[in-house]
This record gives sequence, C-alpha cells and structure tokens, in this order.
Amino acid sequence: MKSPEQSIFDDVYAISLNKGYATFDYKPQEQIPYPFVFVGQTTNTGQLAKAYMYGNVLQSLEVWHDYKKRRELTDLMNDLKSALIQPRYAGDYKLALRSFDTQIRIDDSTNEPLLQGIIDVEYRYNRR
Repeated sequence: MKSPEQSIFDDVYAISLNKGYATFDYKPQEQIPYPFVFVGQTTNTGQLAKAYMYGNVLQSLEVWHDYKKRRELTDLMNDLKSALIQPRYAGDYKLALRSFDTQIRIDDSTNEPLLQGIIDVEYRYNRR
C-alpha cells in the first residue's frame, strides 16, 4: 500500500497531466517550453489511532511561465485549483481540502525574467 503522501502526490500529478499541462516531478532544463508544472515538496503530518490512519498532507506545485504572460499563468493556476479543491479519493485515502494558498513571484535568475506561480494545497486524509 502506498503512503498517504505518495498517493496524494500521484493524484495531484495525474490531475495536472490530465488537464494537458506539461508536468514534471523535477525542474526541467531550459529547453522545455513554458508553461510547465512542477509537482514539488510534500509534507505529511500523520497519526494512527488503533488501526485507523489519518492526518494532513501539504502538497506544493510550481507553475512556471514567461514574464509577459501573467494572465495565462493565473488562468492555468485557477484551472488547477478548481480541480485540486474537489473532495475525492487518492488511492486508499479519502481527501478533504483543509486550505490552499497561492503566490506569484518574479524570478530574474535567468536571461529572461519568469513568473513562478506557487500553489500549496493542504488535505486532510483518512484511510478508507
């Protein structure tokens, strides 16, 4: 059986992929066209009560796009958020949204400035 954090990671990754976005579990090299989604860090705070597993998982996504395409970035982020906030199952775990936060940052570490959209989604899970 997969861990809660791996099940949620796989689920979030599949949501992005199924929406048609270039999706990675690593930050790709410069030759990848923008936009793309990087499904990144996962934090699990789990508990066990008798034979019942539950807890919270915070999953982070980064959406990268060209600096001059902010509207496209925000539309893509809103599309992902709409899917991510829905109650659902991820593997053996029932998910309920606890919270989500978004940020948009300017990254000037490359020749051309980029936009980095960040979506942090926290789920409450329990094993079915």
